[in-house]
Amino acid sequence: MVIKRILEENRIEGRRLIAFGDGYVEIADCKAVGGLAVAVASDEAGRSGKPDAWKRGRLIGAGADIVIPDYREAQALVGYVWSGGRA
Repeated sequence: MVIKRILEENRIEGRRLIAFGDGYVEIADCKAVGGLAVAVASDEAGRSGKPDAWKRGRLIGAGADIVIPDYREAQALVGYVWSGGRA
């Protein structure tokens, strides 16, 4: 519902949406409207900078296009997204 409202209020197509987050439902909802889903599979307990394997698998299963462990490489991520996925 929230994503639908955002799209309608801003008069944009789903393919122009980019969602960032660690929620299974939000990732799936973003993909359902054709958006780009960037999933965060963080190692909250260890703060290792590596993705949590269980979260990673779950978020990939929800349709995540990109999975990151955290935002340490935010500049590289933005560059990758804006380049259309060509690193």
